[in-house]
Amino acid sequence: MTIYLFAAFVPTVGRLLLNPLYMSTVLGSCTSVYYLSGWISFLPKYFQVQFNYSASDSSMYAGGFCVYVLGHNIYKQIQGDIYNFSLNLACII
Repeated sequence: MTIYLFAAFVPTVGRLLLNPLYMSTVLGSCTSVYYLSGWISFLPKYFQVQFNYSASDSSMYAGGFCVYVLGHNIYKQIQGDIYNFSLNLACII
């Protein structure tokens, strides 16, 4: 039984990797995650330079803003269906 499942798994993964719509969605998601992580990392320094805030103030403002943005994105995911959101969250973790 296990050999049959593995034999069926390999062609399925191959078809999935050759699907252009799926791969563009995966690459788009990876790009947005890299963009968001870089944006969150350097936002306090941007606040320091542009607005002349201290390091602690800029970190507090950036943290609050990032919590708002991430909360908004999570809310958009949950709004459709809690089951699909939990599956997406489980795949991310």
